[in-house]
Amino acid sequence: MDRCRGKSGRIILPDGVERGGKRLVGAVEELGADRLFFGSDYPHDDGHLDTVTKIKQVKGISDEVKEKIVGGNAVAFMGGSLPGIIA
Repeated sequence: MDRCRGKSGRIILPDGVERGGKRLVGAVEELGADRLFFGSDYPHDDGHLDTVTKIKQVKGISDEVKEKIVGGNAVAFMGGSLPGIIA
């Protein structure tokens, strides 16, 4: 993960869902599901407009973890809650 760490200390996985999501699964294992947020460069098309779909297809992490990554953690960070969106 050190090679993905930016100057701010944040870890960025620009291709975290490529190759079956192996980097994303590794990040969940190393950092914990509660510390990961989904981010986007939308509306800029970098070829990854279907990232949430790709996250849904990743094997090796539960639907609960996927829900945290695609929005639950961000909403919780801001003090709210989010209904299930993965199922």
